[in-house]
Amino acid sequence: MENHVCTELCLQGYQHGDLLFLTSGFWIRELTRIADWWLKHAVDTNQGGYFTDVSQDGFPSHGPGNTDKWSYVVSRTLYAFSTAFALTGERRFLEAARIGVHFLSEKAAFEQAGYTLFNTRLSCDGQRHPDDPELVNIFTQIYSLTGLIAYYDISRCQQTRMLIEANIKAMSDLYHDCEHGGYFDAISRSNLKPAPGITDSKADFRADKS
Repeated sequence: MENHVCTELCLQGYQHGDLLFLTSGFWIRELTRIADWWLKHAVDTNQGGYFTDVSQDGFPSHGPGNTDKWSYVVSRTLYAFSTAFALTGERRFLEAARIGVHFLSEKAAFEQAGYTLFNTRLSCDGQRHPDDPELVNIFTQIYSLTGLIAYYDISRCQQTRMLIEANIKAMSDLYHDCEHGGYFDAISRSNLKPAPGITDSKADFRADKS
C-alpha cells in the first residue's frame, strides 16, 4: 500500500481582508466542531470520566471491553473541554469538563503516606487496573494536572486547587533528587522512593516552572 505524507499545509481564504485562519472566528468554529465530536463519543455517561482511546467511528477501542482509562489522557480531554468553554462560553463544555474533574479527583487520585498521587491506568469504573504498574511515574502526575489546571482557570474551584497543590507538593517532595538536583521519573508505590538503577533516571520537571 502506498503511503502519502503531508509535508506542507496551506490554509487559504480571506475574511474582511484578513487571512481566514488568522481570525478568532475560524479557530472557535474549528474547536467547537472538534469538541462536539469528543463530547458525543468520549464522555462516559455511565461510569464517569472519558474513554481515552476512541476509534474513528466513535467507539472505545482499548483494553478488555475497549473501555480502559488512563488518567493523563482523561486530563488532556478535560483540558480540551475546559478550553472549549473558555473560548465559546457554551455550558455543555463546562458540564463535560466537570465530569473529568470528578473522575480524576474521586477515582484516579489516591493518598499514600499523606501524599496525593495519580494512578496511571484505570478500569472503566475508575478502579485501579490490574495491569497498572507498581511504579508511580512522574509523567502521569504532570499530565494529570494539565486538565485540572485548565479547569481551575475557568472555574476557580477551590477543591480543584487543593488537589493541584497537593499533587505538586507530592512531586516536589518525593521525586526531587536532593543530592544531584533534578527529578526522578518514577517512585515505588510501596515506599514512595526511587529504586536505584530502576527508577532513578531523571525527568524534565521543575516545580518552579511558570
